[in-house]
Amino acid sequence: AAGLSVWPRTAGASGARARGRVDADFLRSLGRIGYPAAPPEALTEAFRLRFRPRHDGPPDLTDLALAADLAARFPVDRAGSRG
Repeated sequence: AAGLSVWPRTAGASGARARGRVDADFLRSLGRIGYPAAPPEALTEAFRLRFRPRHDGPPDLTDLALAADLAARFPVDRAGSRG
């Protein structure tokens, strides 16, 4: 709230379970915000430890919305960070 760290906006996010495209889009968003290549379960757990610590199971629409918001507002420039 004080602007000291990044935090996703949650307006309109829904916790409904959805598969397929949600998984791919969620993982793509995680890559855009700097998560490394790793097993999807490990990435989901790491993301949730930070942003949704009391949730479990496969990624849902809330995970997707939170990760997509962070990716849109805080993408990592991997090419610019080398050197």
